[in-house]
Amino acid sequence: MANDNIKIPLSGMLPNEILSAVNPDKSYRANQIFKAIHSNITDFNLITNLPAALIKNLNDNFTITGSSINNILRDTNSGKLSITLYDKNVIECVLLSDLNGRKTACLSTQAGCAMGCLFCKTGDNGFSRNLSSSEIVDQLIFLEKEFGEISNIVFMGMGEPLDNIEALFKAADILNNKEGKGISYRRMTVSTCGLADKIEYMADNGKPMRLAVSLNCANQEKREKIMPVAKKFDVNKLRESLLYYQSKKNKRITLEYVLIKEFNTNKEDVKYLKDFILGLSVNINVIPWNPAEGLDFQTPSQKEIDTFLNLLIANQIPYTVRHRKAQKIRGACGQLSSEAYG
Repeated sequence: MANDNIKIPLSGMLPNEILSAVNPDKSYRANQIFKAIHSNITDFNLITNLPAALIKNLNDNFTITGSSINNILRDTNSGKLSITLYDKNVIECVLLSDLNGRKTACLSTQAGCAMGCLFCKTGDNGFSRNLSSSEIVDQLIFLEKEFGEISNIVFMGMGEPLDNIEALFKAADILNNKEGKGISYRRMTVSTCGLADKIEYMADNGKPMRLAVSLNCANQEKREKIMPVAKKFDVNKLRESLLYYQSKKNKRITLEYVLIKEFNTNKEDVKYLKDFILGLSVNINVIPWNPAEGLDFQTPSQKEIDTFLNLLIANQIPYTVRHRKAQKIRGACGQLSSEAYG
């Protein structure tokens, strides 16, 4: 039971944990509660198949979610929520729709980020704390409430997912559970800035989620200039961890490559990239840098982008280009912030 009038959120619990926490009259009630939460109910009183005494217990001691929406921004094929956590920290999450109407949720795993990548607004804000599994799941619940059913999840919002790996795994298990959302692990992607040790841990212990790595440059000296994590895990160690991951999971890896004007777009950069991917099954996700207030970088011209893409083609490097969705609502890659707004 909750103490000092602090109600416990149930969104971060699996059915067996709800059973232990709530202690209902019948064990199957835990599944009923779990199903209801993940059917996007907003009030325990709306769970009509529960007895009145159990509803009272839930209202007195528990809450469905532990966080709340404080702002909603909408744009064509995208949306962004600003969410206030119980301790007044603010996070953001994003909804993206493709041309076929499939919806993808971009979820945050931390309030802020400790990685300090220079091209990313989230890192510019600093780090507050890890999110709980409940706070991660809440984002999906809120996004579905505002934008409809979601089929895919990418853990690449605010924060470094593998720096909060156990809460990440727990949230994935909750969202995968067939009694609730039932989203396949194969429709979930984890994006990391390159924590090589955690990539290996994920290879040994993680569910079959997809892996994306924010590479951005395969030259060690250049990568260090924009990504402090490269000083701890150099490109050789990162490559080793990806080879290990692939040997265990047998899955293609996405390498995210943010194009920065006159920095990582030339022939020499592509040569380093070609050497890095040798022996790996990868796809390069090319992302022209998205402007963010206070960051001293520039987006390449279309000519510079096309020249880089032609170099990839000439070197037989597979790639896709990420379309610039959600820029108008500051919800594109690298634009998420912990700054509150109304």
